Amino acid sequence: MARKKENAPGKLRGQARTRLAELGYEKLIEDFQLFDPFGDGSMVATADLVSMDRDEPVVLFAAADPGDAARPSIQDDAKFKAGLGADEGKPFRFVWVWDGENNFVFDLEKDAQISDLPRKDLWREIAKPISDSRSRLLQDLSAEYHRGDFRAIQRKFDQLHDAIYSRGA
Repeated sequence: MARKKENAPGKLRGQARTRLAELGYEKLIEDFQLFDPFGDGSMVATADLVSMDRDEPVVLFAAADPGDAARPSIQDDAKFKAGLGADEGKPFRFVWVWDGENNFVFDLEKDAQISDLPRKDLWREIAKPISDSRSRLLQDLSAEYHRGDFRAIQRKFDQLHDAIYSRGA
């Protein structure tokens, strides 16, 4: 039984490669090294499979164990990795988590779940370019989350909460 689980991510990666190729994505890279914002190796992370459009990161694919694609923690991990991006200022546009039965597809620019991945020739129309400030914010928050700096994240949330609810008082 353990052997079947070991082969599951490799099998899913192969099937994901086929699906992405059907959507027109030609540049597919396995075990892709994601951007390390500190450059010191403290945030080394890889993606199972990514699709690129020239040098533009488009889809980050993450294989999940059976039933795990619907788990928020698995989805958040994939979104975090996509926020790290392929290079400084270049986060991925879409996240795809698949466990063989369940799909989770997320549009990072719209910050929303979507029903399916767009074709390669259509993704630019669907995803507006992300602003440099938002890109930096996503990378900074991802870095804080990854290094476990939850106090900094909580302070930012508290500041946002105060800003929203102090207007009515």
